[in-house]
Amino acid sequence: MDRVREFLQLYNQLDEFLRRVLRADAQRSHANLLEQMAQRDPVFRDHHSRLQAYRALRNSIIHVPFSGESPEPIAEPRDDVLENYRMVVQYVLRPPTALETIATRDVFTATWDTLIHDALSFIQKHGYDTVPILEGQSLVGIYTTQCLQRLIWHAMADGRDLRVSPSDTLREWESECAFSTADPDNSSHHTSLVKFAPADVGVEAIEELFRAEARQMRFLAAVCVTPHGRAFEPLLGLITPHNLPSANGYSNFLDAVRRRLTPHEG
Repeated sequence: MDRVREFLQLYNQLDEFLRRVLRADAQRSHANLLEQMAQRDPVFRDHHSRLQAYRALRNSIIHVPFSGESPEPIAEPRDDVLENYRMVVQYVLRPPTALETIATRDVFTATWDTLIHDALSFIQKHGYDTVPILEGQSLVGIYTTQCLQRLIWHAMADGRDLRVSPSDTLREWESECAFSTADPDNSSHHTSLVKFAPADVGVEAIEELFRAEARQMRFLAAVCVTPHGRAFEPLLGLITPHNLPSANGYSNFLDAVRRRLTPHEG
């Protein structure tokens, strides 16, 4: 009976969450709520058939007995069912952050003294689009392809040549790559196509940030995750469009959720 009691408790917690998030009244069925949630959340999409099966199991457990019968359940969940259900409910009650699920945390970085040749050689070799620039532990700038495009455009607008020497460092491009102490969250878009997010930001908030910028015809190159979502703090992780669950990062996101929510043995 303990397994039955826990299963029903998990079901009720999940049902309450779905109704609150989807703003659904009591007339909406649990099955319908799961269908709607699967359209907007990759974890629910991945577990959709199982969750529908658990819904059916719940209905079997709380069946209405025949006249004179005691209300004993006619089914009981297995241990692996309970473990999977716990994982989903833990996910909705304490959603994993973007930092721990989709952000790239082992990031190639540079300093203002890094040779431009070395930085560009690395990103050409590995197919990256960005190079964060640090002073000590602080994120002070970031190179993106937009920085180079703007440097070329400004040189052409001023009627001068843009010359790059093999001995030049990223400091030569500081005017376009550096963040401003007067605008630490880069709200003025001085460093093009780069946004900030705090360490506790959720995955859906990151997805919406990319969507919101795209609606303004600004297609983000990267979101820098720092402790409080500002420049001049330690860089904790980097999120590019390739990291998003709605793009190539879907399977990586699910794997990270499973690792965080599945109890470790031993």
